[in-house]
Amino acid sequence: MKKLIIIITLFTSFICISSCSDDKDLIPAVSNETSVEYIDDDPLIKNIKALNDSLIFEAQINNIESRGIFSKFKTWFKKVCNVAAADIIGYGAGFGMGTSIFAPLAPIIGGIVSVSASAAAWNQSDFIETPQSGKIYPYNQEKVELAYINAKLNSELVENERKCCPQIKLNIPSKYENCYKAGIYHNVSLRLLVEDTHLEYRLDDALSTEEISVLHSTNVTTEFDKFMSDSNLYSLEYYIQNKSKATRVIKLFIQALEEYPEDMEDINYLINRYIELIEADRRITDLDKEFVYSSLSTAAYSVSYWQRTASGSKL
Repeated sequence: MKKLIIIITLFTSFICISSCSDDKDLIPAVSNETSVEYIDDDPLIKNIKALNDSLIFEAQINNIESRGIFSKFKTWFKKVCNVAAADIIGYGAGFGMGTSIFAPLAPIIGGIVSVSASAAAWNQSDFIETPQSGKIYPYNQEKVELAYINAKLNSELVENERKCCPQIKLNIPSKYENCYKAGIYHNVSLRLLVEDTHLEYRLDDALSTEEISVLHSTNVTTEFDKFMSDSNLYSLEYYIQNKSKATRVIKLFIQALEEYPEDMEDINYLINRYIELIEADRRITDLDKEFVYSSLSTAAYSVSYWQRTASGSKL
């Protein structure tokens, strides 16, 4: 079935690319506000929409054919994916916030907000009703910051988390290795918070005085509190106000994440197909790639983390 989907998607992609190959006015995809009409006409967005349609159609057919014995597991896994979707939205909100305030801090603010959103989404999920899973304490910004910095600086914990997730096989180009690690930092941060581990490193071990000042500025703290308390927590459009190609890609990915995957193999397949299409695109910027690839890594590792947590497996 997947081979057929690939053929259909590639054919659709060929049509989209061919129709735009003569376009001399290549407008760069940046995080500035762009018209929705232009974004939806972009070849990459058209290709991703075609991929989503194919994958979601496959999922619908599979659901009809496999009702019964596997239905409970599928429902359970989709709940895990819903928590991961909130993590991605958190990363996007933080990254967008950081880009608008102090660009070098965008990945860190994205990671911090993602971890906080993750805990909030977990607490609102059905999983806290299960014996092996409990509610996670709502951590404040300072606590999450310290956990995230410790995750980034502790290479042993990073490597251990990578080894805990052998099923994750993402084809993110080596040039974006730091983006790949975004998902690992996410999981290690959550583990440090949940286990209430002693945090060896302080903020100034990784950040300059200027960066710490920005991180604790009124703009950041206000937006952080707003994100964590607002009822629109799961609305990507609400928090990422700039309409860019990158945020459109992530919105489409969340749509597919919530409807297509049934296991980690599907998660890998979905993400790697997105990467293929993104790498083939000539218009997308490195900044947008960094945002998207970090978000995709966060999705994969988040699914793995919450899948293990919900099943009671050792983290």
